[in-house]
Amino acid sequence: MKRRWRDADVYLLFNESDQPLDATMTLSSAPGGTEIWDTQTASITSLAGTNRSRDEVTLQFSPHAARVIVVREKPQAHSSPTTLP
Repeated sequence: MKRRWRDADVYLLFNESDQPLDATMTLSSAPGGTEIWDTQTASITSLAGTNRSRDEVTLQFSPHAARVIVVREKPQAHSSPTTLP
């Protein structure tokens, strides 16, 4: 699922299977970079290797796990990893 915020694209990705999954995907990218938000720990981690036009991301999913990916237009002030309040 993809949603557009004012300053970012947000992707919700999930593994519907009862088996672990490694997935590589190409996301639209922007100069602000790409982050993964962990919904279990409330941490934000910047993904290395961001390209200004496209971003290839490889993620490992546990069975029935979900990931939130945020692709920002502008860099954020926080460093990696960050814990949300």
